[in-house]
Amino acid sequence: GKLIISFDDKMNFESYRQYPPEETMDPVYDFVLSELSRGFGRFVFAHRHPEGFNTPTPEDIAVSEYLSKLASQCDGDLVEHFIVAGTLAIPIFRGADRV
Repeated sequence: GKLIISFDDKMNFESYRQYPPEETMDPVYDFVLSELSRGFGRFVFAHRHPEGFNTPTPEDIAVSEYLSKLASQCDGDLVEHFIVAGTLAIPIFRGADRV
């Protein structure tokens, strides 16, 4: 599945949404825009990779770049994007830099 968590500018938890694996990214983007409009602009995005696949895909990188751009257009920030593979959490993106 997919999980996105929003925070205020001091990294206080605000809210989260969870989506099933088969869901497209559109609801995630809608949630980010909704939170940005409410003044909550820091996000962490996580999702599972099937079968423990632990290498970021081109789609993972594209999603990181898109979420980061979307947030920054409204003075927000994608704090981190990571994939969960088996028992590992593998960072793909932190702040303005890819890992």
